[in-house]
Amino acid sequence: MNASMARTDPGHLPAVLTVGQAAELLGIGRSHAYETVKSGEWPTRVIRIGRCIRIPAAEVLRLLVRITRSASRRPVVYRWAVTSSAVRFAATSAIDTRPCRPR
Repeated sequence: MNASMARTDPGHLPAVLTVGQAAELLGIGRSHAYETVKSGEWPTRVIRIGRCIRIPAAEVLRLLVRITRSASRRPVVYRWAVTSSAVRFAATSAIDTRPCRPR
């Protein structure tokens, strides 16, 4: 298990996450996550203590379960993913699971 996997394994998560950790779990960029928190559109509670921003891990995990359940009811889309070292074939739901990139 690599370090990234250990950080996102639900059994090893702290009670509250940084915005970066929550973004990693949701598969979105850190900058996009901070923008979403700032605009008030973040889908879970946000805890602010001074300049420190934390997000309850349990709520992020519940959000992932809801997303996964709704995705399982959608048709499967097949796509090719090109990585730096290989080309792989991935079956995903109709929800685009690629990380969001700010424009």
